[in-house]
Amino acid sequence: MSAVGSVRRVDEAPSQVAASTQNLSEPLFLERGIPSQVEWALARLSLYTQQLGDRFVLSEYPGLDESLVRLIRRLSLALQGASRETWDQDRSEITSSNFLIDQGIGAPGENGGANLALSCVEFSRPSLKSKDPDHFAPLSVKRDSILLKHAAAAALVLRNVTLSQANAVHLSFVPGILRILCKVTDALFNSGFTSELEIYADLRVNILDILEPLASRIQLSDWVRLTYGCVEETANDICSPTEGDQLFALLHKLLHTTNDRALLLASLRCLRAISTNEENAVQLVDATPQLELTRLKITSRCLALLPLTQDPELLEAAVDLLYQMVRTGDNALLLGSLRISDICDQGYAIGLSQRGFHEHNAKQDDLVSVPVTEYLARNLGLGKTVWERDSVMTKNTSAPWASTLLSPAELRLRKEHSKRTRKEQASPQERMRWKELTASELDQLKRLDEPLRGTEW
Repeated sequence: MSAVGSVRRVDEAPSQVAASTQNLSEPLFLERGIPSQVEWALARLSLYTQQLGDRFVLSEYPGLDESLVRLIRRLSLALQGASRETWDQDRSEITSSNFLIDQGIGAPGENGGANLALSCVEFSRPSLKSKDPDHFAPLSVKRDSILLKHAAAAALVLRNVTLSQANAVHLSFVPGILRILCKVTDALFNSGFTSELEIYADLRVNILDILEPLASRIQLSDWVRLTYGCVEETANDICSPTEGDQLFALLHKLLHTTNDRALLLASLRCLRAISTNEENAVQLVDATPQLELTRLKITSRCLALLPLTQDPELLEAAVDLLYQMVRTGDNALLLGSLRISDICDQGYAIGLSQRGFHEHNAKQDDLVSVPVTEYLARNLGLGKTVWERDSVMTKNTSAPWASTLLSPAELRLRKEHSKRTRKEQASPQERMRWKELTASELDQLKRLDEPLRGTEW
């Protein structure tokens, strides 16, 4: 058997190639839908978006955002139980005698050749393929597991690019993006594919991180007010929930029941973004003027998180949401009337499970009755006054100290910019000390044996 061109075994991974970000071929590979090319493109995009940060401008690559969102939409349809024809759209690899013809991503040792390979191989009778089930089965069907892997990688890429405000604004113009994200979020938590999704534990968090800069566009309906109001009403008989309402219900449930720090942090940030929409003020009422508590209890949960002074990031997110809630309706009255022990007596102690959320009754003797204002005053020592942060949602943007109070996203961008500046201004000797290996150099080192590998290193 002889072969001409780029031919690699089916079980071999595509080679790592060096590509310029000025002329990316990854969007084209995503459009083709060939699994090996899609996997290679997503791996490169994950690397680019992580290293370049805000220098990766999504608007410079037309169609890339829609291709990434399309992968997430296909996963959403699969998790919702749609027919296989609607989401199983990957093309088949070109194989012959258990050899895979290179599709333009380069074979090992060729430094990423971009020409379609020619092959002369002995043809064999193709093996009979079993018919895939109609339902989504990533643990037993290879094509389904590949779709789950690609959707998780696409979510990571979108999460990285949305850290930049310009990219988040550009992503918001993708047709149906908010509806797709709401549906896939609901499917990830309520579809029943728990064991399958455990392999990609960050998928849920990444989807919520993508939702954070877009959640301010969500408008809640009367279903939220009727469901979480003072009097229990059959909201479903009056009006049906929208995708935004279902997302809010999921975030509300996570806020009160999850033991996962990452999910709690993401739910706090998404709820804060939803509460910044002035159209949602009527639905986000935690207390009436007569101090009658509703079943929303977002303010109570934020107050219960105030003792977490050892976790500044989580505490900051809680105070951010608390600030937005006290600006809504008569929720601010709760600050002067509640104590931390009262909140815990209601069953909102930190780290409760869903069952414990309804059944837990903290002993008042074990809790110190501390006014909420004392915790707020103590938290000012963290060095960040999130109550007066520079934000378009507050009236403090014109204050002389506004420019010194940065949001978490701005702090991350400033750190990345400082790191890039130090690297660009470093002398040649300093750069040699901190030289980063390229993917091809690292691959060559892995192929060498000791002691040649150590010498080359």
